[in-house]
Amino acid sequence: MIELPPVLKGLSPIFLLFLSMALLFGAVRRYLDEYAGKYSGVITGLFFGLAAMISMSMGVLLPSGVPVDGRLMMVGLSGAYGGIASGITTASIATLYHLLQGADNLAAAFVCVTGSCLIGLLFYRYRKPEPAPFSPFTLALLGVCLAGYVQLAALLFLPAEICLPILKALSLPAFIVYPAAISLMGYIFNRQRLQDKLTRDLALSHNRMESLVAERTSDLAGSKEKYTNLARAAFEGIVISERGIIVEVNNSLCRMTGYSPEEIIGRPAVDLIAPEDREFARQRVSQGSENLAELFCLRKNGSLFPAKSRQRCLSTREEGPG
Repeated sequence: MIELPPVLKGLSPIFLLFLSMALLFGAVRRYLDEYAGKYSGVITGLFFGLAAMISMSMGVLLPSGVPVDGRLMMVGLSGAYGGIASGITTASIATLYHLLQGADNLAAAFVCVTGSCLIGLLFYRYRKPEPAPFSPFTLALLGVCLAGYVQLAALLFLPAEICLPILKALSLPAFIVYPAAISLMGYIFNRQRLQDKLTRDLALSHNRMESLVAERTSDLAGSKEKYTNLARAAFEGIVISERGIIVEVNNSLCRMTGYSPEEIIGRPAVDLIAPEDREFARQRVSQGSENLAELFCLRKNGSLFPAKSRQRCLSTREEGPG
């Protein structure tokens, strides 16, 4: 059975906490972008700052008294994903909490936190021109940079007699766990961001479709009104039908047949044609014939009158006849 190093075993709950908070942050980030506006960076920094505080309270204390926790990872991620306001907010919270804990080595802690914030902001700057999600390689590189900075800080601020044992104890979690944890958390952020983008794109497409439908409906209404006005102004009797059902008539046709518009709209167009000529009229419709034809029409009182008929198929779109 493989025994995990004590430092790695002690940090395992912290990384599980970070993954849980990454899921939570990914879920609420869309609301930050939508409602927080210019304060979203500060709120993001507060969120990562809370995670840093929790990790500091759960950290592992080495025999030399040096604490090992995930504050630097949170500060780096805060700067990389939230920008200047977010990174500074998280770094300030981590430093203040370090003071409240009464821990020693304030200068070392300040330098480590500040450097981690700057590293995160450099990655944020790299991503800024086009806010695309970080690639797995970039996230792993961020973890390696933070790990390397931790090692460098240890060399600068720790006494020589304890520096090498601490570096040995920190090498595995710093260069393996940090990049792995940051990559996994970044994957969660990126996945949620992609889902948010798809949701926004879908909503935008839906709004565009509704706008196009409204515009087309307005165009159709305008076309119908135009055809209706032209028909009403004509001296000849005019019938407009859709699929054989009368949808509009002009006043001249009403005078010829004795029907009112309300009585005739909605009835089959062939009701206005004498029974013996209806089959002839259907053939003309099926053939699309636009030639002038003579037939008998039917008045409301049942009497017949001779008429000359011409039909034409019109499109409901403004481009012209279909």
